Amino acid sequence: MDPLTEAKRLLAIQQSIAGHIAGAESRTQLLEWVLETIGEGLVPGEERGTREGASLRAVSFVLTLRYSGPSGARVEHERFEELAAALDALERRADGLAGDARRRTVDLGVRQFEPVQQVAARVEVGGPGRFRPRVAGGIDIRGDGSMEAFTGRVRRQVVDQQDGETPVAALRRVLGIEDER
Repeated sequence: MDPLTEAKRLLAIQQSIAGHIAGAESRTQLLEWVLETIGEGLVPGEERGTREGASLRAVSFVLTLRYSGPSGARVEHERFEELAAALDALERRADGLAGDARRRTVDLGVRQFEPVQQVAARVEVGGPGRFRPRVAGGIDIRGDGSMEAFTGRVRRQVVDQQDGETPVAALRRVLGIEDER
């Protein structure tokens, strides 16, 4: 499909959705209509379309890294089709960031924040879906280099580690991914 035809098709879908937003009685009704209209193009892992010599596959999981570098705060994203691969990358990146995560005590006059109270870096995975992902969790790297696993996005809950378990292994356990190590 040529770019102009594709742009016209997307504009028509956008205008149609805007019209349904105004007339929808509930979010559920609107979501059902959107899924009927766009359909299989939203199914993770399915082909969404092809260009000559390219295959566009829906990406299911996104790994997000938030940390401070020499030039200020940084955010990076990596995309994965499988949760196990995303968690492997999460473990590699968290281990790499933990060595550089040292922070000093912050004294605000009325309150002090010790390094263990500061989150120096965060590595999180989410998906499939962007706004309400089925999987959401990650690792907080504290200012003293320690790591803590959590689940959720808005309402984070700390994952309790079992004896001898690493934070990443605890996250894998809670998310239902077998740790082959």
